[in-house]
Amino acid sequence: MAFKIYFNKKTRHPSISLSGKDKTRWENMEMTHKPSKHDSYIDIVTISKNGSSKTHVRKYIRKDKHGAKGKRYTRIGLNNESEQEIKSYLKLKHKKR
Repeated sequence: MAFKIYFNKKTRHPSISLSGKDKTRWENMEMTHKPSKHDSYIDIVTISKNGSSKTHVRKYIRKDKHGAKGKRYTRIGLNNESEQEIKSYLKLKHKKR
């Protein structure tokens, strides 16, 4: 399962898409380079044409309407280790998946 990264119009940040073809809700996890002090984050590595960079993913699954889903980032991807970290988090905390 390769995670796809989209722009979230509501939060104005890139987000990792988790939901499949559900037409009513879009489940995503917000990404940022500068995390706040109060929220918990997963540290991951993103890969682009300029190289790799350290990014933080918030440990919260947002359930937005599909209108919040913006353009897909085609030039940004996740490292294999980063995908495994996100999958392991989802298996631990969200057992319905």
